[in-house]
Amino acid sequence: MLTFAEAKIELNQIDADCINAINLVRGRSDVAMPQVTAGINQTDMRKIVRYERKVELWNENLRWDDLKRWKRAEVVLTRPIMGRPVLGEFNVYPTIQF
Repeated sequence: MLTFAEAKIELNQIDADCINAINLVRGRSDVAMPQVTAGINQTDMRKIVRYERKVELWNENLRWDDLKRWKRAEVVLTRPIMGRPVLGEFNVYPTIQF
């Protein structure tokens, strides 16, 4: 649902389906999050869905991929990971180009 909402937001197609997808995640009985309402701009919706992904998927090992996709890794990850600084190059396994 969050991936669907993120795709709609990036296409700037913020409609009832997009909002309902986020609200379904937020509306579970064990989560006390306020509902998202219509009239929110693309920038704010992007912040909402990114926060939801961070909170909902915290133990799914997807944060790194999200940060790379959003081009936010260098900003968010300010300390070295396993002794290596986070740079803009994400070639984990560089390959030989033929």
